[in-house]
Amino acid sequence: MLIKMTFRLLLRRPVPTLQIVLSILLTVFLSGGSAFARNADDIVKVLAIGNSFSEDAIENNLFDLAREKGIKMVVGNLYIGGAPLTLHVKNTRENNSVYAYRKTSVDGTRSATPRVSIERALADEDWDYISFQQASPLSGQLTTVTESLPELLDYVKARSRNPDVKFVYHQTWAYSAHSPHAGFANYEKSQEKMYQAIVNVSKEVAKMDGIDRVIPAGTAIQNARTSFIGDNFDRDGYHLRMPLGRYVAACTWFEKLFGIPVTGMKYKPEGVSEKEKSVAQSAAHFAVENPYTVTGLTRFQKAPKGVRHPEAILVDFGGTLHAGPWNPVTSPLEGKTYVLNDSLGRTTRVHLEMTARFNGKTGGGTAASQTPYALPGNVTASAYFGNAKKAVGGGAITESGFRLTGLRRKGQYDIVLFASKMGDSLGVQDTRVVCRGKNEQQGSLNATDNISGLIVFSGAQPAADGTLTFTVTAGPANTNPDGFYYLSALRLKTKK
Repeated sequence: MLIKMTFRLLLRRPVPTLQIVLSILLTVFLSGGSAFARNADDIVKVLAIGNSFSEDAIENNLFDLAREKGIKMVVGNLYIGGAPLTLHVKNTRENNSVYAYRKTSVDGTRSATPRVSIERALADEDWDYISFQQASPLSGQLTTVTESLPELLDYVKARSRNPDVKFVYHQTWAYSAHSPHAGFANYEKSQEKMYQAIVNVSKEVAKMDGIDRVIPAGTAIQNARTSFIGDNFDRDGYHLRMPLGRYVAACTWFEKLFGIPVTGMKYKPEGVSEKEKSVAQSAAHFAVENPYTVTGLTRFQKAPKGVRHPEAILVDFGGTLHAGPWNPVTSPLEGKTYVLNDSLGRTTRVHLEMTARFNGKTGGGTAASQTPYALPGNVTASAYFGNAKKAVGGGAITESGFRLTGLRRKGQYDIVLFASKMGDSLGVQDTRVVCRGKNEQQGSLNATDNISGLIVFSGAQPAADGTLTFTVTAGPANTNPDGFYYLSALRLKTKK
């Protein structure tokens, strides 16, 4: 089997082949004959007993990375949102059928089966790898792991169909520096302290009987944060950004499981640029090499310079994947920055910085706008929102804001903003935006049932430092009891 795989690599990619083959042969030598766990049916089968962090790590991209190398895979995830190890132990003791069993079959078909027990999922396949992880708020607290993991490991080992199964511990990542997660207080709201605590736990777990390897996804994300992309790999302060953050984690899993360097691989998900792909692959590769130490990505400190005279720049607030030429702002939190592309897909010198957070993301916007700017439904259907009158979710967010940097100081720009929330009973959801640069303009629209209303700033001139600053809040005509205001989309164009 190994010889056949080696010949496949020789035929496919002659340039990096020697490095890959030597890596495989070295792994074989050290492990006594097997480059990685693989069933007799020539399929690698991976099951995670986890939560949304295992969803972020393995449900996307891992299967596609393996496919590029001709490796057949089955990927399973036993999912309960936020589940700690104590809950998994409880579910084994009571044989509770409470998991969403998400599975990618060898042909790439995805399925999701509700109300599945751990026992049932273990019986479904002769898994090669089974992974465990702690819930993110507890991931840097050793006793919460050592009190539960041994019992869970014994249960799973006794019921595994594969006598050669390998057990994996998934090292999760520290929160964003601006994370609103209540569990961040466990680490004094310090990303560095949280990361170090997670590393310390991972080191101890790696010494436990029965744990064969640790997947250093947390170190990979921390490595990636040293690049020009910065602390922008999450979508809400703790879950990974789609697609880029998830791609980093999947690259880490791939290289750690298979011993094949991920650097230089061709596969990347839609919405990840070539530069971002290199950052993600390098972050993962160095994490596998140094799983408990941050490796600064010195090659990727400087952002792409970008074109000086871009076409229209289109911004999707609350976006996840790129919708054609639209730049997704993937997190509502302050401190996040985004390098913007123009409508031709070229990197520009314009960056968007979130200066004051929105409360979060909401759907329910129009799916068919009737503006002169052909705003697509997958942009207008969602928005970021604030709530100026009373607390909702995380609190009362009375004012939100962002800044555009890298603009031409002597340039003039036409700016269009759109917001929409459908629902006749919502009252007047007056949304006011103030744009400040060399001059100041302000405008408002009623987001309720809006399909065509716009805020238009004509001839906006940047400040002396090349910035335009925007404040978004509820306008004086807002009658919504929560004071909801919204922002869905922005279009910026150099004024001719």
